[in-house]
Amino acid sequence: MEYALHHSTINPYSQKEGDAWTSYHERCCAHGTICPYSRQEADAWSSFHERCCAHGYMTLVEDLRQRYRERGEITSRLMETGDRRGILARGAAIRQAYRERLTDPLLPEESLEAETAGTLEFPDYTIEKIVLRGKETLPIPTNLYLPRHREAQCPAVIVLSGHWLPAKAMEAHQRLCANLAMRGIAAIAYDTLYQGERCPYPPAELEAMFGPLSEDMWMVNLHMLGGNLAYLLGHNIGALFLWEARRVLDCLCARPEIDYKRIAAVGQSGGGTQACYLAALDSRISLYAPIQCLSQLAITLEEGIGDCEQSLYGISQNQGVEQWDILWAALPKPVLHSAARQDFFALEGAYAAAREMQGVYQALGREGDYRLEVADCGHEFSQEARCHVYGWLTERFFGRRDAEERPTAVLSSETLRCLDHLPEESPERIYARQLQLLRERRPMEDETILTALGTMRNQHLTVDGTVLDTLGTMRETQVERYTVEMLSETDTELTFYVHVSYNESAFCRLRRKASPYLRIIVSQEPPVESEEASILQVIPWAMESSCRKQQRGYDLETCLFNISAVLGRNITMQRTMQISAALDYAIQVTGAAHVSALGIGSCALPLLLASCMDPRLRPLALARCQISWDDLFQERNYFLPETSIVPGLPEIADLPRLCALSDATVFNPLRADGQP
Repeated sequence: MEYALHHSTINPYSQKEGDAWTSYHERCCAHGTICPYSRQEADAWSSFHERCCAHGYMTLVEDLRQRYRERGEITSRLMETGDRRGILARGAAIRQAYRERLTDPLLPEESLEAETAGTLEFPDYTIEKIVLRGKETLPIPTNLYLPRHREAQCPAVIVLSGHWLPAKAMEAHQRLCANLAMRGIAAIAYDTLYQGERCPYPPAELEAMFGPLSEDMWMVNLHMLGGNLAYLLGHNIGALFLWEARRVLDCLCARPEIDYKRIAAVGQSGGGTQACYLAALDSRISLYAPIQCLSQLAITLEEGIGDCEQSLYGISQNQGVEQWDILWAALPKPVLHSAARQDFFALEGAYAAAREMQGVYQALGREGDYRLEVADCGHEFSQEARCHVYGWLTERFFGRRDAEERPTAVLSSETLRCLDHLPEESPERIYARQLQLLRERRPMEDETILTALGTMRNQHLTVDGTVLDTLGTMRETQVERYTVEMLSETDTELTFYVHVSYNESAFCRLRRKASPYLRIIVSQEPPVESEEASILQVIPWAMESSCRKQQRGYDLETCLFNISAVLGRNITMQRTMQISAALDYAIQVTGAAHVSALGIGSCALPLLLASCMDPRLRPLALARCQISWDDLFQERNYFLPETSIVPGLPEIADLPRLCALSDATVFNPLRADGQP
């Protein structure tokens, strides 16, 4: 059966992953004794699998691109008319959108105490080693570079680290801070979460956890340990990064040597993203320089989407927010936008951002306050990129350009160390404390929990009225607003798709028996045959990546969740409706009066949630699945397929409570680390 689809030439799986599937499929077809499907069924399954591989992620990409197109129409009108008031209004609206998503009400309001751990002396500057401590937060080690030859109150720069393990001790950061101090500009660098002195794992353990990846990908994966817990709680880890940056800024502004009216934020890669957040949401930052972190998502999404710090939950829910829209949020502050010719942040996107932002600043009468510089390098804080920063900052602070980098000492991480021992707590503990606060507020009444779940599902579901373009036979049933597309049908077997929203479908296979009993199995594994009941197998939309995920870290499963998060949607909640719709249709076909259900592995959670909202799915059994989200917050190396995340669910109930509500029995449960 051929199915007409969009983006048929695009496959987000790597060649290795595609080959692995092809090998499995060919083996099943070649050896009928181990193939769970007939040849016709295997072809239908292969078509479904290829569809999910090629279109699961790309379906969401097209949704997001459509919002970007709508965004482009809005900004084009503003540029064409030079509408200064409209530009400022849009900037304020974008700023508010970021503020809402980068504010975590459960983070402590305490100020941090600054403890000096030592001082390093050099001819032109000193380095103070400072630790910022609070009762409810993790210590933040910082290095403050103070010029010896400076004004009574000198300008300053907060340097934010990208995804580099050494963080403040990275050679590029040391050279940047020292060169700024030699020019009369103070600079403070610190170790962000999981990095530098705050990394709780040695390199060998990082490789065991995530495989032999590059250093920056290790850091991305470490950030996900906290980031996914933040998502679970309905927050963004970007809020925690911003909170810490503001506490470092507090320390800087409290120094009598610093002119608090002349403070800049500078960062490369993920540090550039943090610099933008800080500039947009903290009035103490008067200018900023994001380096190699801004491009155009509309043209890079096919290669993946940003990590948990960039993929803010719901940021594009109401309107498309492009990567460089954070510059709108910081209007009208002066900005040096730095890019690189060989960077994976596409240079084409940087030029597109420059064209728009130059028009924005021109309409505001501030043409000189936006500048794009392009370094001839890859994704690195190169000497050329640093020289762009020196020249721009000296122009801004002193009215003269001094862009040449001077020789400086490069110190070891141990020399710059501020803490006397490794951190005893990891950043996940911050979210564990937040969970404890939420647990105290959980509703006790069954009806309140079920109502909250129903409200949550309705918020996440997308039911699109677009007519499905198909060459197959269509059957439509308006119950619960779903569409059934038949793939094959005999007297005893049906294979079909259930469409609940446009191009997001569950694959189903129904084996009918002359029986009042129906067993629904939500799993990718072939079901056990039964002489006593009809069997309905349901594989919810895009379950492949979740079922395949064997190791922590960024992969296609991460991309699926992150892009849905940006859109303000939740895949698990969409899967619950697909399960209920498939059941509804199977009952119509079989006339079954009694239903039992089984969910296996990562397919168990959507079935459990569906059963809470659809009593027809009770009783049910769950197998080989995790049985507590609360336990994830206590496990240092927890395992969690990202599309299982339902933001805000831990505020309503943990999984054992939901199991009790739905009369569920769990067999062979998994621990928080994903092991039996």
